[in-house]
Amino acid sequence: MIRHVSLRIDAVYLDSFLYSGALFLLDMDGRLTSYDWQRIVSLALAAHGREDLTALFIDSRKPTALTETDEGLELEVAAGIIRDAETSSIAWNVWPTDLNIYSNNIYISDESGAYAASFDYASKSIDPESVQNIKRGYIYAMAPGDGGRLAIASPNSGLSVLIFNEQERPLVEDDIFDCDWFGTSLVANSREHSYLTKFPPLPKRDSFEDVQDFYASLRHAKNAEPTTEKLDVAGQSEYHWLAGQDAIEEAPQGEAPVPGRSRIIRARSASFGSIIEHVDQLIIRRTDSRQTIDIQKPVFWRTFSRSKSYLNQLHVCSGEGMQIRAYDTARRDGDRFAVELSDFDI
Repeated sequence: MIRHVSLRIDAVYLDSFLYSGALFLLDMDGRLTSYDWQRIVSLALAAHGREDLTALFIDSRKPTALTETDEGLELEVAAGIIRDAETSSIAWNVWPTDLNIYSNNIYISDESGAYAASFDYASKSIDPESVQNIKRGYIYAMAPGDGGRLAIASPNSGLSVLIFNEQERPLVEDDIFDCDWFGTSLVANSREHSYLTKFPPLPKRDSFEDVQDFYASLRHAKNAEPTTEKLDVAGQSEYHWLAGQDAIEEAPQGEAPVPGRSRIIRARSASFGSIIEHVDQLIIRRTDSRQTIDIQKPVFWRTFSRSKSYLNQLHVCSGEGMQIRAYDTARRDGDRFAVELSDFDI
C-alpha cells in the first residue's frame, strides 16, 4: 500500500481539475471557479504546521516520503483560505457533464453540447468572454489531446474527434460514455465494448530545419487515418481499457461474479496504481494489492494521468465534502496498473 495524506474541503462539488497551478472547482449551482493552487496549499499546510508536505501537492516529480503516522492524515482547508485564493468564476446554466483543461483551453460539456473557453496562465483565470460552442448535442465526456484533437463521447454520435477549424471525424458508432488519451492512443468504453484507437505520432518542431516542412508533415499526420480495435467483452465483464493500461479484476477462485456489482463503470491510472469504479465501490488496484477507498457514494472522482506535476493525486467528492489526496512519491517502483513519469517520453 502506498501512503497518502489529504487536504479536505467541507463543501460538495460536481467536479474539479488541476492545471498549471490553478485549481478549478465546479459547485452545485453550476458555477466554475478558478483558484491559485499554490496559495491554497501554502496557507492550508502552514495552518497545520505541515509545510514539509508542500512538494507532495505541488510537484509529484519531487520524491516525498510519508511516515506510518502520516497515512490517512486529513488536513482541513478553511473556507477563508478558499475565498482568499479565488481568481475568477463563470456561471453555467445547467449542470455540466464533464470538465477538462489542456493547452490553455477549458472544455466544458453538458446536455446541450461542448464548449471551449480560454485560460490565462499569468492570472490563473478564465476569460468569460471567450466561451464558444464547438459541438451541439448531449455530450457524456471529452478528452483533449495533442495537435488540437478533442475526443468526444456522446449517445448520438458515439466516439469522434474534433479538430478546430476542420471537419469532425467519426470513429466509433456506439453509445460511448467514457474516453481518454494516453499518448497518441485513444481509449473509450461503452457498456458492452471497449475500443482502442491509435493515431500516427505527430512530428516535433525541432526535427525540421524549415518551418514549412514541419507544418506540411503536421498536416499529413493529422489527416492520416487512425486504426480502431474493438475488444469484444460482455457487459458484466471485468475487463476494460483505461489510459494506456488494462484494468483486470480477478474474482476469487470458484466464485461467480455478482451481477451488476462486478461491472467496471470507469477506470483511470495514476502514479500509485489504477482507480477502478464499480457499481458500489472505488478501489485502488496494483499488481500486488487491491484496496477499497473508504469514501461512500462519491459524487465524482478524478486522477491526472497526463500531468507530471499532479500524477500522484486523487480528487474525490462525496456528500460529506471533498478530499484532495496526495500519495507518497518516494516509492518509484513500476507497476503495470500505474502511470510513471517515464511514460511521458513516449
